[in-house]
Amino acid sequence: MELAAFLELTSQRLPTVDELTSACEGLGIRFARGQKGEPVLRAGSDVTEEAKLFAKLLKREPWRSRVVETKVAQADTEEVKAAKPPEGATIVMVDENARPCKYDECHMWTWVGANRWYYAKDGMP
Repeated sequence: MELAAFLELTSQRLPTVDELTSACEGLGIRFARGQKGEPVLRAGSDVTEEAKLFAKLLKREPWRSRVVETKVAQADTEEVKAAKPPEGATIVMVDENARPCKYDECHMWTWVGANRWYYAKDGMP
């Protein structure tokens, strides 16, 4: 979404999550997780000054964190759904106390060489 269209829309009502994220992505602003797992907006050095100011403004809005969290959570969910261990990979499963467990007791899982853990409730290999 172009910035002008977004501004016109927001003069009438609050934007939806999809409208806000579309405007941000149109300006080159990315959604990510910070070092502590918190949702953040990132405007790279290659974006316009307008985009940097827009990202700065969004950091001040009271509803910003919910919008960014929703977008980041959607991306996380898509990543989890796409999680597929490589053929022949060793699967590691742990229970709620981080102890190795059987498939039906699994709380989190990963595979040897993966860069993250997955919650069993979101899908198992």
